[in-house]
Order: sequence, then C-alpha cells, then structure tokens
Amino acid sequence: MPFHSFQVAQANTFTEETSIIIVTTYGATGDGGADDTAAIQAAIDACKPQGGTVLFPKGTYRISSNITLDERVQFLNAAKLSVDSGVTVTISGVIDAGMYQIFDGNGSVSLATGSCEYVLPQWWGAEGNDSTDCAAAFNSALIAAGNVGTVFIPAGVYRISAPISSWPTTSGFSTQRSGIIFRGAGNGDTIIKYTGTTGYAIEVRP
Repeated sequence: MPFHSFQVAQANTFTEETSIIIVTTYGATGDGGADDTAAIQAAIDACKPQGGTVLFPKGTYRISSNITLDERVQFLNAAKLSVDSGVTVTISGVIDAGMYQIFDGNGSVSLATGSCEYVLPQWWGAEGNDSTDCAAAFNSALIAAGNVGTVFIPAGVYRISAPISSWPTTSGFSTQRSGIIFRGAGNGDTIIKYTGTTGYAIEVRP
C-alpha cells in the first residue's frame, strides 16, 4: 500500500469546545538552548480541564527533566523536542505529526499504546534519500515502538552504517506477542542499504 500521509490514531478535527494550547504562550522559547520543560508542563496542565491539543510551532524545545505529555500533541513542520541525556519524554496522548523530524538529543522517548498507529524513523531524522545515515534514527524508532508495535518505513532508500539492534526492554514490549513489525511501503519501494563492515543490517540478540 503506498504511503500518502501519516494518520494519527484519532481524526484531526477541532470543534468550538476544543482548546488549542500553544506552548510558546506559556513561556517556551524553542531556541534549543533555554530549558522549556516547565513551560511545556504548564501548557499540558492548561489543556487538562477540557482537553484539546498542545501545539508546538517551529522551533527546538529543550527538555531537561522527565516529562509526560498526556494530552494530544501536534508538531508543526520544523518543531522538535531536544531531550537531554538521561531524560525520558513519555507521550501517552495522541501524536499529530507529519513525515519530518520531531525528536532530537541524547535522551529517550517512550510512546504509549494508542499514541500512534505506527512509529516513523523520520521522527528522529531518517531520510530515504540514499545519502543520510539513518542508523541512529532507526534504532531510536525501534526503542520507542516497544508499546506501539509497528515501525513504518515510507518509500525511499535508507542508508545505515550500523545494525538496527536496539530492541526495547520495556515491559510493554514483552506483551507484543508477534514482536515489533517493520512495515515498508511496498515491494521495491522501501530499501535499506547496509554500509557497515561488520554484522548485519538487522540483528536480534537474546
């Protein structure tokens, strides 16, 4: 089945009763340097009384401590979370994002069951242009897919210089009886090129 656009788990429709909370209204800078954790938490809290969507405009939002985004979150193109090392961002609300990068940094992202239909490597910067090294992006997507169950790889040629081997160790992964599914866009449409000198493109270890 050809890939046309990313579909979130719920319809992206808004009514008069639906709130759209913009994180910059609550003090987030999106400059990549300032700590935006508290501002993002304030936006999430403001959304809770009646529900709605927390919107991230273009910018890089640094996260310095663990945070749970339990409301619907929408990332516009060029909006991304930069997660500090040792920090985990947990998303249990629905993700509304396109086929572009929304996560950055050395921290971790945990996606809850129901947050999305599948995980896209593009969310960590993968590009199917037969040029970009996508190894780190694929491994990050694999880790995040532990509770979701599926990594979808749109049409393109993806180069990886290291094996895809970062299998989740979360309890949620153990409930995925069939493991994680890697799904491409169709026969010959999604290609993974392994450029490493040792090992294999996909490695499974006990």
